[in-house]
Amino acid sequence: MSRTSLWVNLVVLIVTSSLGAGCLTVRERVGVRGGATHEWSRPGDWFTLTQHAPNGWRDLPPVLLVGELGLGPEQFDLGGRGLAPYLARRGFDVFALTWRPPPGAHLAQLFEQEAVEALRIAAANEPAIVVGYGVGGAAAFVQAAESPERVRGVVALAVPLDAAVPNDALAAVARAVARSKADFVPLAALAPLGWGGADLYATLLTHGSAFAPGVSEAMRAALTDVPVTVLADVAGWMSSGDLRLAAEPSYRAAAAAVTAPVLAICGVADNVVHAEAALVPEALPKSHATFEILQRLELSSDGYAHLALVQGAAAPAEVWARIASFAEAMR
Repeated sequence: MSRTSLWVNLVVLIVTSSLGAGCLTVRERVGVRGGATHEWSRPGDWFTLTQHAPNGWRDLPPVLLVGELGLGPEQFDLGGRGLAPYLARRGFDVFALTWRPPPGAHLAQLFEQEAVEALRIAAANEPAIVVGYGVGGAAAFVQAAESPERVRGVVALAVPLDAAVPNDALAAVARAVARSKADFVPLAALAPLGWGGADLYATLLTHGSAFAPGVSEAMRAALTDVPVTVLADVAGWMSSGDLRLAAEPSYRAAAAAVTAPVLAICGVADNVVHAEAALVPEALPKSHATFEILQRLELSSDGYAHLALVQGAAAPAEVWARIASFAEAMR
């Protein structure tokens, strides 16, 4: 048995023992490029956590990827060609969190309970680099504020620090919530976000891209429905400019308490989290923070830079490499 396989099996055994026998479901599969992944979930959890085992062993911190609301595990995997396997091939032990909240769930619960539990697993042996993506990725700052001993650094990919910046896409979310009489709002139905377009992923992932054409189908299938209560919280956060939490007075207070180093990245034409909402130095007064706005993300002129930031053809060179360099500097 290789050292990597042995290490992964030990981690699964330790996690299973610590969480209680019979309550953890573990599924193992081999990715298209041979990288082993392990997916576990427990009854009652509002997230799925997928571990991408590192290719070989290096003295690097674990990485926890915290996903965007309404996107499934393929947002980080892309059929073995995404951010998570990229980091695993660089030697990182990668844990990818994707949300699956039930009816009646609230955003603060996701950030303060579910994300913290995922961090406990990812940072079981040493502090992790937490990479947050989009609105759902705002949990990264809450994690860093409430569990600083488990967070070595934060990468914020189009994560809102000032949600009150006028935003047509999130305003469309608010209108959809106001009209909805159901428990869930289908993300693909929110036309102003542009995520439900039949040709969007085919264009995003294949136009001048190294990604396989079949990935577009996987990504469309990965779009998930979001509880109307969670979207109502997003709408309220946007209108008030802040989100109330339990352990911290609010999201802004949590961000202001972060002391870990931060790398904040946003596309110039992000249609979901605008650059002026994501790149706000005064929101992180205690952190050594670096802010970058990227121009070279395909489809950004069409307003799709939010997806291109993680899933587009320019992402490996423009975004993923920056994440890897930041994380390597934290060892």
